[in-house]
Amino acid sequence: MEVAGSVTRSRESLPLSEDVQQSRWPLYARRMFLAASVVFFLATLGAGLWSWVGPPTWGPLLRCPRSTYNCGKLPTGEVRKCVFLLQNEGRQKLTLLKVISNCGCIVTDFDEGAELEPGASIPLRVQLDSTGMRGRIRKDIAIQWGPGETKPLVLTVIANVESGQ
Repeated sequence: MEVAGSVTRSRESLPLSEDVQQSRWPLYARRMFLAASVVFFLATLGAGLWSWVGPPTWGPLLRCPRSTYNCGKLPTGEVRKCVFLLQNEGRQKLTLLKVISNCGCIVTDFDEGAELEPGASIPLRVQLDSTGMRGRIRKDIAIQWGPGETKPLVLTVIANVESGQ
């Protein structure tokens, strides 16, 4: 059915551009390139999602939602208390083995041998004694946990200690 004033052409009569007629890439090569591009895109997308979500955790996993505590300005000689919440985000029970601090000014109420069930949490109370300190300080606390070979969880306490004059 033709409408008055319209021109119809068959597909064969449409002129093709010179690029399409004399393409340097055969049709199968163009299709392979397109398929490879799609696979690369999906792999990149998947890797990005994997790094965002993270790998599944089958064993125990110790985490702390807030691993750094900022005490702010602190006069020399003052003791500041803070609390870190330790959580088992894994699927197996974990055991808290040992706490190691890089300074004797850090004291914790660590319960050696405490066990955390999956999804459970426990507070870790920390005291920082600023006696004899000045300026900006950073003290690290490493928590070793198990079972098995695990990387210690490192917590940080920072403060700006001002001399009391």
